[in-house]
Amino acid sequence: MNRIAWAFAIVTAAIVSGCATETPVKQAATPPPPPAAAPKPAPAPVAKPAPAPKPAPKPATFIAKLEADGSFEKVKPGGKLQLTPAAKAKLDSEVIGKAKQLARVDAVIVAGHSDRLHMRSQRLSEQQAEAVLAHLKSQGLQAPVMDTMGFGKTLPVKECPSTTPKKELAACLAPNRRVEVEVKGMPR
Repeated sequence: MNRIAWAFAIVTAAIVSGCATETPVKQAATPPPPPAAAPKPAPAPVAKPAPAPKPAPKPATFIAKLEADGSFEKVKPGGKLQLTPAAKAKLDSEVIGKAKQLARVDAVIVAGHSDRLHMRSQRLSEQQAEAVLAHLKSQGLQAPVMDTMGFGKTLPVKECPSTTPKKELAACLAPNRRVEVEVKGMPR
């Protein structure tokens, strides 16, 4: 054999035998790739804030005052008290007119007051309150609660000295002789 062939055979045998004797190299096992993260949910659409609820209307209350002096007249001695035309007009504008502006009227309370000069101040204050309520009802004012109270001389708004002469004392105590009408309801 010639040298080239011989060299070729040795190299070939070396390559063949070298491959057969080599142990294959083990590659380190690669961990499987982590599972793909779940896709993030799409952001929720931004909702417009709901309009704030309207607050519940607050009950409306108003008080009308009627001076007792000059507002009442007796039909006859010992008879019932009647309102003067001026007192009726004042009640119509200050009570009936305002009550018509309410969505509903829940209560009408009429309180009569007198002073210490009247011997029957309690009964007088009750009669005044009843006369006012009767007029309000005659004008169509209605409510689930309609009541009268007579306080007599028990709730004065003004104190006057007892040493004052009687005529001046009557003038001094005049603010105590009154009728107050309180109306409670819900506004429109």
